[in-house]
Amino acid sequence: MKNKLWICIMLVILLCIVGCQTAVNTGGNPDKKTNKQNTEEMNIIENEGDIESDPFPVTVHSADRSVVINKRPDYILPLSLDVTEIVLELVEPSKIVAISQSVEDPQLSTHTEKAKEIDNRVSSAVNIDPEEILSFNADLLLLTKMHGQEEEASTILNQVDLPVITFNAMGTVDAF
Repeated sequence: MKNKLWICIMLVILLCIVGCQTAVNTGGNPDKKTNKQNTEEMNIIENEGDIESDPFPVTVHSADRSVVINKRPDYILPLSLDVTEIVLELVEPSKIVAISQSVEDPQLSTHTEKAKEIDNRVSSAVNIDPEEILSFNADLLLLTKMHGQEEEASTILNQVDLPVITFNAMGTVDAF
């Protein structure tokens, strides 16, 4: 456990160094060609709109397919704890319609206080109920496929006209 903590700390330090180096190489201007090329090379997001006025629609390449997000999501539903942790770092809690019940456990989550601002909870990722998920009227679903049961829920949810971005589990630093 101690080794994993050190690996994570070193990874964060490395990312900070690389980020600072990129800022120095581009003169602190994130719009220079270097950063744009990096995004295109990673093949994570293709922007189909005009960046200056409205970046949407956006195509996101997820674990099992490409997903088009036509407008900025107002109601996001992260279905797994790991995705919930990331979303809580990036988005105001008012944009999140529900989160995993496990976010309330301080042994599992680093955002227990922020999670209190979100009223609704969903079953854990191993017990995803598509009907329950659809009842929240989210306009973006985020899901990590880790336990196997998520695959079935993802298949059902992908049949609805709703963007579902799935991520493969990252169990090692190399996979991350």
